[in-house]
Formats: sequence, structure tokens, C-alpha cells
Amino acid sequence: MIDSGGDGWSLGSKLIISSESQELGEFTLSSGSSLVFLIHPIVGIIDITPILDCSELENLHLNTTSLIMESNACNSNNITIFNLTDYESIVLIDIGDDNLMYVNRFVINGLNHLKSLKIGMNSFTRTGDNPSRSFHILNCIELKSIEIGSFSFSDYGGGFELKNLPKLSTIKIGEIGSDSSNFYYSSFVIKGIIDMILLMNRSSTFEFD
Repeated sequence: MIDSGGDGWSLGSKLIISSESQELGEFTLSSGSSLVFLIHPIVGIIDITPILDCSELENLHLNTTSLIMESNACNSNNITIFNLTDYESIVLIDIGDDNLMYVNRFVINGLNHLKSLKIGMNSFTRTGDNPSRSFHILNCIELKSIEIGSFSFSDYGGGFELKNLPKLSTIKIGEIGSDSSNFYYSSFVIKGIIDMILLMNRSSTFEFD
């Protein structure tokens, strides 16, 4: 939202943003020359509070509603577990490229407000087959979409588990038409998911229930 005069929009001027099913918000620029906000296709309007380094991740408030991480923002070897179970209000997780390479266990469990998980390229990845590294998303009743970029979790050999995600409709892992190597050494276990779109580019063992 921009005002060329730098003193905000005139009285009564407003911007209304709607989707096909609902009005997402009504906005005005009361002062200044600009205002920026982010609209997510699943979550709607969210705060822009990107994490720029590991200290910000470690000090994330428990009542946060969104976790947005810039690319190459956190690769501390002290962070070996990524577990957001205590962040009960979180709606959106969006992690950029080349992050969290030392994490051996990825766990999201019981986040009843989480709607979207997106992870960029080459995150949660080092080299080789590591059977101690595992991926789990469980019991998130509002989660609709999981998107993981190429080469992320490539050396996770300890399993890939999705369970009790009743609203999950889309899983996209890697890029169709090119080598992606996601979860290259893992077997997949997907339980309690009936209707979904599954887009993957990899070779592995799948188990559906």
C-alpha cells in the first residue's frame, strides 16, 4: 500500500481483499508513505516476522502464529531437534532454503491450528545415509498443505511419517521432472489420510493406511 504524498490515504479510502468464499480484510493507510502485509493462499493475512538467525528461532514466543525463516538463516550445530509441539497457536511454518542442516529429528505433533507447512530447497540436509534422522508430522487436524523443496531431508534414513492429518489435501515433495533426492533413504508411512494430491519425484518404499 503506497501513498505518494507520504501522509497516508484520504479519509474514506480503503482496500478490501476478498477470496471466493470470504472477505480477508479491510485496510487503509492512515499515515506515512507505505504499508506492507503478506497474504498466504491458505492461511490468509499473516504478520511478516521473518527469522534471520538461530537466536531468534530459539527465542520464539510460544504464542506465535507464524514461523517464517529467511534462507541460510540458521545452521547452528547446537540445534539437532526441530520440535514445535509447544507452539499451539502456530498457523503457518515457512522455512527458506539451506537451513537447519544439523537437525536430526523433525517433529510436529498436535498443532491444531497449523494449516500450511513449506520448506525450501536443501534444508535439513547434510550428506550420506543417516538412520538417526527422522521426519514426523502427527495429529494436526487443520493442516492442509505440505510442500518441501528439492534436496531437503535428502539423507534422512530413519523414516518419514504422516499420521492423523484429516484435512491434508496436498503433499508436494521435490520438483516434477528433475532429480530431487528428498528422503532418499527413507521408507514412507502415511496413515489416516484418505483424499490428497501426492506430487513427488523420488524412488522409495511407500506404505498407505
